[in-house]
Amino acid sequence: MRTVLANKEMKAIEKRKAIIEMIAANDLTVKELEAESVALDSKQQGILFEAIEAMTKEDPARFDSSIVEFMNAYLSSESNSIKRETSRIIGNVAVAYPNELERSIERLIQNTTNPGTVVRWGSAYALSRILLLPNYVNTTLYETLRELSDREEENGVKKQYLNALKKADKKRK
Repeated sequence: MRTVLANKEMKAIEKRKAIIEMIAANDLTVKELEAESVALDSKQQGILFEAIEAMTKEDPARFDSSIVEFMNAYLSSESNSIKRETSRIIGNVAVAYPNELERSIERLIQNTTNPGTVVRWGSAYALSRILLLPNYVNTTLYETLRELSDREEENGVKKQYLNALKKADKKRK
């Protein structure tokens, strides 16, 4: 995996595709991916997380529940692209691991004040997906997302919240 990520002749999209194929073929565990990720620079980590995001979007239960803690560690990264991708991964796997999300929710809410639109959008994406889960639809997360929606000025981010709140209204008791 590191060889692919270090290959200067490959474009990022080609690297991402190769990583997806490697992960699928080798059936790498979260522990193995975590061990690999520490040796990478932030650009390489970003490509790795893009690959993981693509896989979890297709199959939320592709990895075991430790994927949530692995991603939580990167929700506080200095890199906005890593924060965005890890947020999206949390959003994708939330349906598979609804009981593992408390720490994620805290960190995602912290990221909603980030000046980077991509970070706020990623957080909104994840929080919106979490809100729609039976464990969360009738919790204080609903009001938190309503408040975040009211404060958000970027339409794309706001739309994530509003769509989730509309769906949650139908599910709430």
